[in-house]
Amino acid sequence: MGIFVLMVKAELEGIAKFSLSENSRFLVDLHSQGEEKKGVYICPYEELEVEGGRGTAQFVLSKPFKCNISIIALKDYTRSEYTAGDSGEFVPMAAFECRGCDITNISLPDPFDVESTGGYRWEKQTLDDGEWCEYDEENDVSVMLTNLECMVETHSGKGDAKGKKGKKQKGGR
Repeated sequence: MGIFVLMVKAELEGIAKFSLSENSRFLVDLHSQGEEKKGVYICPYEELEVEGGRGTAQFVLSKPFKCNISIIALKDYTRSEYTAGDSGEFVPMAAFECRGCDITNISLPDPFDVESTGGYRWEKQTLDDGEWCEYDEENDVSVMLTNLECMVETHSGKGDAKGKKGKKQKGGR
């Protein structure tokens, strides 16, 4: 069992914070016992029964892999928003406990919400080639989110996501 943390980094201008929109999904690539499955969506708001288990998970798969796979979204390991003070730094935005697989790549395909430094909000915004820009007319502020990067960081599952670190793997948008 491993814990895989989505680390996000971006450059913010005129933006106080951005966060994933309600019901956002994560797009991941999975690796298990020499096999790979690309383009798998994990929906943190879904709860699926784990076959032969006692709980639920946000993703369950038994084929095409040789073993059962379950992925559970962990909320205690991460932050819900990326702030102006984080600009240019990697921040943990989501974490997943994986049983029977590793996450090798992760990206954010779904919209996000943005708040300008003046307090104006845009909901369900999407990136165009890793960038987003707008103008906050109420506060006369140009706002930009650029150079969004996603990275997978692995953890042993002992301690918290900010503690024992494993290898980093570049992800994408």
